[in-house]
Amino acid sequence: MQFRADIEGLRGVAILLVVLAHAGVPGLQGGFIGVDVFFVISGYLITGQLLSELRTRDQIDYWAFFERRVRRLVPALLLMLAVVVPMAALLLPPSVFSDQLSAARWAALWVSNIYFAVADYGYFDHDATSNLFLHTWSLGVEEQFYLLWPAVMAIAWKKGFRSWPFYAGLSACGYLLCVAVSRWDAMAAYYLMPTRLWQLAAGAAAYVATTSRANISRGAGMIGTALVVVSLLLIDESSPYPGMIALLPTLGAVLLVVGGGGNRWLATPPLRFLGKVSYSWYLWHWPFLAILPAMAFGEPTRPQRLALVLVSLLVAWGSCILVEQPLRRRRSITPRLAVVAGVLGALAVTAGLQWSIGVSHLAEQDLAKQESFESRIKARITVPDIYSTPGCDQWYHSSDVVPCRIGTDGGVNGTMVVLADSVGAQWLPALEPLARNRGLDLVVMTKSACLIANVPFVYERIKRRYVECEQWRARAIEVIGKIRPKVLVIGSSGAYPIVATQWRDGTAAVLGSLASPEMELLVLAPTPILPFSAPNCIATRGRERRDGFLDAPDCAAPLKEVEHTDVISALKSATTGVERAHFVDLNDLVCPQGACSASVNGQLAYRDAQHLNASYVQSLSDAVMRRVGPMLTSSKGPKGSTAASSSGRTVN
Repeated sequence: MQFRADIEGLRGVAILLVVLAHAGVPGLQGGFIGVDVFFVISGYLITGQLLSELRTRDQIDYWAFFERRVRRLVPALLLMLAVVVPMAALLLPPSVFSDQLSAARWAALWVSNIYFAVADYGYFDHDATSNLFLHTWSLGVEEQFYLLWPAVMAIAWKKGFRSWPFYAGLSACGYLLCVAVSRWDAMAAYYLMPTRLWQLAAGAAAYVATTSRANISRGAGMIGTALVVVSLLLIDESSPYPGMIALLPTLGAVLLVVGGGGNRWLATPPLRFLGKVSYSWYLWHWPFLAILPAMAFGEPTRPQRLALVLVSLLVAWGSCILVEQPLRRRRSITPRLAVVAGVLGALAVTAGLQWSIGVSHLAEQDLAKQESFESRIKARITVPDIYSTPGCDQWYHSSDVVPCRIGTDGGVNGTMVVLADSVGAQWLPALEPLARNRGLDLVVMTKSACLIANVPFVYERIKRRYVECEQWRARAIEVIGKIRPKVLVIGSSGAYPIVATQWRDGTAAVLGSLASPEMELLVLAPTPILPFSAPNCIATRGRERRDGFLDAPDCAAPLKEVEHTDVISALKSATTGVERAHFVDLNDLVCPQGACSASVNGQLAYRDAQHLNASYVQSLSDAVMRRVGPMLTSSKGPKGSTAASSSGRTVN
């Protein structure tokens, strides 16, 4: 094929969007659409190569095709794995390293997209976003496309389907499949090749169209640029993706590759340079950005992210010059031998990683037998008893409301209901003794990752709108109306992808549905979120004193920096004027002296980055009782005393 400088520059734009989005550059949260652009470019170029071969020879040399793919992709990937895996082994705790190894093994086989699509990450587990090899999912999609596409084109050629409407029809059918699967299983739609095939087929249609109708390119580049810009404005990490909106960046990329000579701005030297190193930079940038969070050092600051991005670019440049380009040009062996060598190399790396996984598991078992520091920290992780009761928290798997009762002996003064997500429910070890003290039975209704505010949102873990949360919340409000509790406690995390006004109005809507002159309504402030995993941070940078207490002075963050002040203000505003509603801020108890620490007074305070350890919450129960007890005017204490009433009051 004739070399096109504008497509090389478009590659540069695509990788720049992806890297800047991963680096957290404001306004570019939707830069992950750069992957969609890559898919279109790949479909365009691969179809062009295969179509030229079909027109010349009426058949495809599969060995030669796969040889080109092996030379282009395999060496750089294996180099990245060979460097990052040992680095992770040196820097990460064994339990974290084991999860990374599993993903690396699947990445070496070009099927990590399937691994991330089907991996059963529990709510309290580290999710895929903390994995050093998450970015390799898109490489799996492309490699699986390369295995399928030559056969599709060869069959279509023999059957006479040689015009662009055939490929456009394939893309349209694939798009409908993607939209349908997104509603059923958004994770599968995001990661799997069949639901991404339409974007590669769109690139194929673009190539066939431009070779058959030269005038189609007029003005296409300008419109394509506009569509990509609009996509960046409309799409961010809170958007359900891929879905109907994925058509915008895909169509924009199609028009850009069709634009040809109208895209002179893409052929500028800086963009062409980035395009030349785009594959290597894609491989290297994510491990550099993800290693510090994986080590429990927290998210890098903006200057740190910029430095890491630049260092990864230098490494990518070196990889491109020393590994990628020389092996692409080398022609000392036959295509079959090159393919076999690439496959054997991938299998050898996979076998080595599998052996490493076994060694890692054995090491973990040996360390556990020796009561290693990390295993002793893990042994201190505790969760509220409610999670040991089946059905109490069904996460996104169901919208059923299951009221779970704690202390079934019956409350002489009525019932306290806790309506919360997992962050609100973390306070149960302190609320249970409070309920007993006030003569209240305790009923819990909890759903993980479901905010207690009437606001729809896209849940990033499942990559779609969390409709189960909306249905569950509405049903829970109905159940509470039937229970008619004396006290209702509401609590949520402050990390949901909504703005302060949505917090205020959504919470006010819930309070308006629940408020009653016979019920005290307590709205808990969201707990500060640490910029690191507390157990991992202590394991890597803390120590255990001889008296058994934990000491981790470096594992702390100022309260004022990690507190959700905008959400707190919104919740205060929502409770103002609501009868018998109180906003309760316990963050000064969680973070004494203005510091939120992984360990407080020698004990584990957080069980991850955002959930308090149950034993730590229990240690705060007396302080919580002193803080909240006077507010419970609708229930009598042990001696029948009643506290003074208040309305719309904030307690600190």
